[in-house]
Amino acid sequence: MLLKNIAPIGQRDPKWKDKKLGTSTTTIGDAGCVLCSATIVCRFYGHDVWPNWLNEQMIKIGGYYDKNLWQWHKLTDIFSDIKVHKLIDCYTTPAPLNEINKRLDEGHPV
Repeated sequence: MLLKNIAPIGQRDPKWKDKKLGTSTTTIGDAGCVLCSATIVCRFYGHDVWPNWLNEQMIKIGGYYDKNLWQWHKLTDIFSDIKVHKLIDCYTTPAPLNEINKRLDEGHPV
């Protein structure tokens, strides 16, 4: 199932692509895919935010480790109504598509 009313947000948008990601020298345009994905999740839940603002907030609360690596649980420090229920590392194992589809069918972004 596809969730409705989720507009894409690109990391290479001229409004933020040249901003530094976290406290690193890397830009949002080069490595801001997770930041943009998190922004989409925030917007899905009714928060009128954009990647440059969310990046600044994550810096303020120490939401990155190793300068620009996203910490999903820190998003709750910015928006208490957004909670990460489960992180699934699909780097070395296949994504559990049944579990992903179940969450989407329930109306949640993944």
